[in-house]
Amino acid sequence: MEYTKAHYRAYANFLGEMANTKLCVFDSSVARKSIRKYYEAMVAGCVIVADVPMDSFDEVGRNMIQIPHTLRSREKFVQAVKLALGKGDQELQSMAQRARNVALKRFTCLSKVDRLLDDAHDYRRGRRGYKFPFSTSLECHHYLGLHPHPKNFPGC
Repeated sequence: MEYTKAHYRAYANFLGEMANTKLCVFDSSVARKSIRKYYEAMVAGCVIVADVPMDSFDEVGRNMIQIPHTLRSREKFVQAVKLALGKGDQELQSMAQRARNVALKRFTCLSKVDRLLDDAHDYRRGRRGYKFPFSTSLECHHYLGLHPHPKNFPGC
């Protein structure tokens, strides 16, 4: 029990520090999927500077400062962060508020349950197949040197 309390205290401190930060700089997962830190930063009111995850391209992408996932140059990365800091407090606060609103509307546990119930309702009405609740990028997944598509697949 004490471990759990200590973990919650540490997590609360982490989120508090994130809320007091103008920019949160990180990247997506190896597979370019959005992971928890995107939504933590959005709810905390921190402007994200990162590559755009492919599974929530529009929802997250238009409310952050995008860095191309192919960026390998330290100088270009530093230049992008400096450019973000040069936007001014008002613009950064506006961007952070928009991202926070999206996160609270789309990425909370309650909204996930709502989508699950909608899916169950759709299933009962006979709907089958894939459903993408948010926009997604259909770029070819390149990671760990693996290519899930044949070499002649367009765009790979």
